[in-house]
Amino acid sequence: MSKILNKTGYRELSHIVECNGKKYFIDSNYTFDYGYETMVFDVLKNDEIDWSGIYVERHSSYEKMEKQHYIICNNLENYIDVAF
Repeated sequence: MSKILNKTGYRELSHIVECNGKKYFIDSNYTFDYGYETMVFDVLKNDEIDWSGIYVERHSSYEKMEKQHYIICNNLENYIDVAF
């Protein structure tokens, strides 16, 4: 089960989430090349973010992106492989 630990302050829709004892950075924003998107990144043991990304989802509007951001934050285990 996933749990939002804190809002990062990096952007409006960016949170650190814990899922099965591991931390993830979830960030949603508008990008010039893909539009609205939500990405999930591993947080390393030294609390640095691994920017290679492990999940991405694109959205057709800000409203859909915002809604999906919180769905992913609260149900992260359904979006990534956490069985390690």
